Amino acid sequence: MPRRIWRKPCSARRTNGQPCRAWAVTGGKVCVTHGGAARQVRFAGKVEFVEQDYRRQFDASVEMWRNRLVKWWARRVVFLAEVTGEDSAKLAAKVADPVERRFLWALLPDGVRWPAGLRAEDEPQFELNRHVGRRSLGRRPRSIGGPK
Repeated sequence: MPRRIWRKPCSARRTNGQPCRAWAVTGGKVCVTHGGAARQVRFAGKVEFVEQDYRRQFDASVEMWRNRLVKWWARRVVFLAEVTGEDSAKLAAKVADPVERRFLWALLPDGVRWPAGLRAEDEPQFELNRHVGRRSLGRRPRSIGGPK
């Protein structure tokens, strides 16, 4: 689990109706006084923490993939503009349309081939990077719900 500070106020109310001003336990919604020390609350908090970590890693992986894909398409458009002599802005507009994008290869003059790195099979594929945003905590953390 990554080191993050959990800064959420307790969602419980005091007997006089005012909100509790204590901080909730890590990953939970209530403080220790209002039941945050219970085993199931601590377990749910750890699960929530792990879910957030994976969600953040997935979002970062998607963003990296999108950036690589946009750069790849930009290089293809620039190459095609140089080869055909067309305006790169017009070609970029064609690339924005998914139907036109499929037939982009047809715009290449006869005898010209896509260079290495710009072929259709070189299109960046999505890969889940499980190490995005992780920091080493030194020793391995205990498993969730495992023996204590």
